Amino acid sequence: MPYGDLVKQKVQRYSSLEDLKRFDCTVEEMEEYEPHIVNGTIIYAGVDYEAILHEAEKEADVIVWDGGNNDMSFINPILLSSLLIPIVRGTKYPIIQAQ
Repeated sequence: MPYGDLVKQKVQRYSSLEDLKRFDCTVEEMEEYEPHIVNGTIIYAGVDYEAILHEAEKEADVIVWDGGNNDMSFINPILLSSLLIPIVRGTKYPIIQAQ
């Protein structure tokens, strides 16, 4: 999620660690984006979701849309898949396993 000057952050494309500096990322953004960039994933971010989608469509056959805290996506995909993560390591709510 972008912070700061939202007009300048309409659409951001991250493909290298240098992009983190170029877009003046916050520490939180760097922590979120860096592992994906190191693994070769291109990240789009910004505040104009329609513009972000159009830019991503220019170079990708498959787009993984992470809506953050939004329950449903703002786009209408051809294929919709939901991923449920039942527990996050280090939380105090363990999964109850059937006996």
